[in-house]
Amino acid sequence: MSTNGLTGFGFDDHRIQGVALGLTSHAISTQKALEISPVCGAFSALAMIVTGVFLSVLLPLLGYFLMA
Repeated sequence: MSTNGLTGFGFDDHRIQGVALGLTSHAISTQKALEISPVCGAFSALAMIVTGVFLSVLLPLLGYFLMA
């Protein structure tokens, strides 16, 4: 996912671009997001952290309760 693609679809807000980059490509896109703007980089890092916490903590708990 690139910023040109996001801008082409009408997503001009740096917050939206940061979340999209952080969710899809993690650390490499977070670096790219920091080059765009500090706000874009912050939202990219936040999206990456939330995804990591969800996948490592909440998803195994959900699996445990579904198997019980």
